[in-house]
Amino acid sequence: MKKVIIFLLLSTLFSCTYESTTITTKETTTTITYPAPKYKETIIVYMAADNNLSDVAFPNIREMIRGLKEDANLVVFLDYRNYQRRKSYLYNFNNPNITDLSEHIVKEYEDFNSTSPTKFQEILNEVIEKYPSESYGLILWSHADGWRPRIRSTRKSFGDDHGMAMNIDELHQSLESVLDNNEIEKFNFILFDACLMGGVEIVSELKEVSEYIVASPAEVPEKGFPYTTTFAALTNYSEPKEVRLENACRAFMTYYSNLDDGDRTGTIALYKTSYMAQLEHKMKEVIQHYDLTSKRVYSDNLQRLSLDEDYFDFMDMIEQHFTTSEQQQIGEIVEKLILYKGNTPTLFYDEIVLDKYCGITIYVPTREKYLLAPRFYGSQWAKNSFYQKLIENTFNVYQN
Repeated sequence: MKKVIIFLLLSTLFSCTYESTTITTKETTTTITYPAPKYKETIIVYMAADNNLSDVAFPNIREMIRGLKEDANLVVFLDYRNYQRRKSYLYNFNNPNITDLSEHIVKEYEDFNSTSPTKFQEILNEVIEKYPSESYGLILWSHADGWRPRIRSTRKSFGDDHGMAMNIDELHQSLESVLDNNEIEKFNFILFDACLMGGVEIVSELKEVSEYIVASPAEVPEKGFPYTTTFAALTNYSEPKEVRLENACRAFMTYYSNLDDGDRTGTIALYKTSYMAQLEHKMKEVIQHYDLTSKRVYSDNLQRLSLDEDYFDFMDMIEQHFTTSEQQQIGEIVEKLILYKGNTPTLFYDEIVLDKYCGITIYVPTREKYLLAPRFYGSQWAKNSFYQKLIENTFNVYQN
């Protein structure tokens, strides 16, 4: 949906074409003029790079530019670690033949916390207002820690700016506010170049703000996405949206599958968020059939996808805790939810062997870290699926 903006205000700010709408009431006839969309899609990249990933930020941007197709519009917000010049930048690129990035800076900002929900909203609102498009895709680039709320400087959900982070519920609320403010229904996609964002908790939280989500259920190597081939896929507008996103995932897997043994590690998946509510409903229906005072989930023998976090393969958990009929019902929805999934056979120098991989993870508390479980209770997934009750029961067992 287009945002209606008064012509006289915007004409002083931007140079673009305009469209008009006439509104007639009993008393008056009013013509409202607003900027016509210039692009089919604008891809916004939000790089919270004021951390130890700063060195790969500019190489990633250059790769993005090289992958751009005609008629593509790329806007990058970059906050990176630079102690001599504490600035953040907004760039705009719309062709692959760019050599000097500084010529494409459209705004400089005094340094601020890029994981602040307020600042995050301000940047996205500014970009959408400045670059009217038929639709928007969003790439979120930084460190991440899945659904886990920040509880100390080494814990983060999305982003890392000197130990500060944005919790997933804050991310959801911020994106919802941006969409409402600009009268946009949803982002075309959210692609996470960040660790551990391919979990049911993340997709559940963000299902109402994006049509599709691309994310890794495991840790993402420091190199991140191979952006030249990723953007060649994302901006190939001759292909349908789902095909473009699937091809972006294939580009990721092709790159990591062909690296030498030590670097051959990666998982990726594409989620169609419209099926998440159906999965939540089915899980709730299944769980309600059990004695809610005694049904629990345990992590023993589950397929782990993270070295440090208690994230396990979703369908492996289902298969070990629910009946064959329930597994089938839930699995049918998962197959619709996940349009593409890819993985290398092992992760992190063979530390994890992926015997099972359905494309999405779920939190299951371990005895070593069970005290973190209460922080999970407030997630949308925990509440909507009734899974929270199972976690509570497991927590009580470990506590006693």
